[in-house]
Amino acid sequence: MEFQWNIQSFKEFYDVTKQKKLIVYGGSFNAMRFINRYLSDVKIEYICDSSEQKQGQRLFGIPIEAPDKLKSENPGKTVVLVASSFYDEIIKGIMRIGNFTCFISNALEAQSAPRGAGFANNLDKVNSVMPLFADDRSRYVLSEIIKRAMLGDGNLTDLKEPYPQYLANELFASSPPCKEEIIINGGACWGGSLRRFVDFFGEKLKKAYCFEPCLELVEKLQSAASKITGIDIVIEPVGLSDENSRATFHFLPENPRASFVNGKGKISVNTAGAASRIVDLKKLDDIIPSNEKITFIKMDVEGSEYQALLGAKRIIQKDKPRLAICIYHNPEDFFQIPLLINSMVPEYKMYARHHHRGFNETTLYAVCD
Repeated sequence: MEFQWNIQSFKEFYDVTKQKKLIVYGGSFNAMRFINRYLSDVKIEYICDSSEQKQGQRLFGIPIEAPDKLKSENPGKTVVLVASSFYDEIIKGIMRIGNFTCFISNALEAQSAPRGAGFANNLDKVNSVMPLFADDRSRYVLSEIIKRAMLGDGNLTDLKEPYPQYLANELFASSPPCKEEIIINGGACWGGSLRRFVDFFGEKLKKAYCFEPCLELVEKLQSAASKITGIDIVIEPVGLSDENSRATFHFLPENPRASFVNGKGKISVNTAGAASRIVDLKKLDDIIPSNEKITFIKMDVEGSEYQALLGAKRIIQKDKPRLAICIYHNPEDFFQIPLLINSMVPEYKMYARHHHRGFNETTLYAVCD
């Protein structure tokens, strides 16, 4: 399954409107907002709308006509801007009239924003990794996320899995059970995921390494860990990377769990009011003893997943642990992280699953039989 979508840019749109007649389809608030923001200097011949109540009226002085008026237009000399959330149905109807050049207002805006642009600029690379995934569900999930990001449709409720994030069925369907679990929890936050792992693995869980660079969250993590008995819990107040170094950390007081290390991606994050500080970054390969067999790695480290995986290359290649790696922080992670994991351990079966009603919590799972 290869994802394909028409890449749309404002530059292309404006260039086309200089050569062709522009008609806007849709007379609702979406069209009003788009015309007011982007089309004040562009001539619009008329607006089409299927509502008989709107036909014969005007919007910004532009006449509103019935959609049938498009039948009198030359498709080769006309461009239609669809300014409606029902773009798919509308475009199908337009194409039954003639092969018009169509733009979608939502797509133009979305593909000028960081997430949509990130996907639009890398579609060939995303398509190149689709065969690496083990099932059609993964390819469908990734394709739908990309499509909706490029169309400005943030409702992903239908893609959300019924089971808890990080503990996907695919991780345990074919891999044999481990007698002892030694896990890495990258981005342990305030301890919610640790509690989830304790409940899931039960007595098999012997040791949990927890990494969290946000000191405000570390205090809560330590409190949560103090209530857990019978397990060796190691808490490291550091970030994960591909080298041992120091970096600027942006603490977001309104949303501490989204705080992040400088220069590691994080699309569309409002850093207003953020407090900056210096934190330590460590390689997992330098922290985890070589005589310990890691069985499971979870990473939700706010855009630093790629670097953190590089810093765990020895562990991943030696132990081949089950992986649950977040890939939603940066569009490039949709292809860079699968390629990296495949280069380290080609035997991994990889799956992509989504765990949120919006664009957050897309997770790549990997397991060796």
